[in-house]
Amino acid sequence: IGSDDGAAGLSAAAALVEDAADAEVGPHVTTLAARVRAASRGTLAATHALLFGHTTRGLVVPYETEYGNEGLFRASQELADIGGFVAAFGLRLDPREHERVDHVSVECELLSFLARKEAHAAEAGDGAMLEATRGAARLFLRDHLARFGRAFAAILLREDPDGAYGALGAL
Repeated sequence: IGSDDGAAGLSAAAALVEDAADAEVGPHVTTLAARVRAASRGTLAATHALLFGHTTRGLVVPYETEYGNEGLFRASQELADIGGFVAAFGLRLDPREHERVDHVSVECELLSFLARKEAHAAEAGDGAMLEATRGAARLFLRDHLARFGRAFAAILLREDPDGAYGALGAL
């Protein structure tokens, strides 16, 4: 998003979302791009450290299982479910990164992978792969990222209202 190509790509995606969902996201994309460009890498890194800290309990918690309190075994069940989605598509986490599967970035990466797989299936005319991939993406989004994403975004916006991360939360 910090480059012209990145901003243009995100703007094009925003236009598709606006058309499909009757949602106004374009101004949020413009704000995000402007804030990322205005901030130095050092500022972005320092803000990241302030917001997310070095533990699961920073100002903004990026882990799905830290949201809600639906029961004692919910966290382990959710971790297993997310891990199952990741494994089902032949993906795995890089063990050098030491990250949990319920981190927002991992969940976004999985959805990004599924979107690329869906595009490939559509281009190749593979109806079965297209249907399976769309179904998996919808199911994962419904059961995981959509369940905590709004709360995560709202906290991000609250904690960094004038910064790039806050703009990302608004988007």
